[in-house]
Amino acid sequence: METNTQKLIHSFGALADLGQEIADSADFMEMVRTSLHLLLGTLAIRRGAVLEVPAHLKGPTALATWGLSPTTESTTS
Repeated sequence: METNTQKLIHSFGALADLGQEIADSADFMEMVRTSLHLLLGTLAIRRGAVLEVPAHLKGPTALATWGLSPTTESTTS
C-alpha cells in the first residue's frame, strides 16, 4: 500500500510541476516540449508526441516528440 501512496504523491507533484510550467512559460514551443516530457514521465509512458492539426493543412504537424525515431515522426506529418 505504501508503494501506491508514493506513486500517487509523485504523480501529484509532477502535475503541480506541469501546471507551473504552463503558467510560467513565455516560449510556447519550450512549454509544449517540457509539458510532454513531464506528462509522459508522470504516466510512465516511454514515447509520445504533441500534434497540431490546422484546418488548412492536409495532415498533422509534430510540435514535440519524445522517444520516437525519425521514421516514426515522418509518418505522423
